[in-house]
Amino acid sequence: MKGRLLTRFLRTLATQLFRVGNQRTINLHPVALFDRFLRDALLRRAYPNDAQDVLEFGRFRFLPEARGLEMDGKPVELKAREYELALFLFQNMGRLLSRDHLREVIWGHSAEVISRSLDTHVSRLRSLLDLRPANGYMITAVYGVGYRFEAVKPTAEQTASGSASQAQ
Repeated sequence: MKGRLLTRFLRTLATQLFRVGNQRTINLHPVALFDRFLRDALLRRAYPNDAQDVLEFGRFRFLPEARGLEMDGKPVELKAREYELALFLFQNMGRLLSRDHLREVIWGHSAEVISRSLDTHVSRLRSLLDLRPANGYMITAVYGVGYRFEAVKPTAEQTASGSASQAQ
């Protein structure tokens, strides 16, 4: 009984949306519409920070509306893909992200061809944002899988060596 009511409700909703002229829902089956609604709701619940104006992660501050990044209060010049990759890595801190997943999210497709573009972007982010253990963050390459971005506590030895290398 519940299934029939839900199906009837979704058909009515789809019909109303079609009459309004919402082009996005014209070709959707009612069940697909409901699935999309549930998926969007789950994503909003899993990633509540997406709705904020400014995202702060320690010394890094993301400005989504301006698509800008500040490090220690100073703006960092990033290309569009570098910004998207940095934001995605910070939002998924501690998670192991496969290369295919990163390509789909950042480039919008899964590359069947082996490309070093992702590796180049990650390397460039490491140097631009100074992502190393002495500064509290690091990107670890996991062989055959992808990357993991982690917040780490710098040891006294790493902090001393980091400040000594910056002084030179």
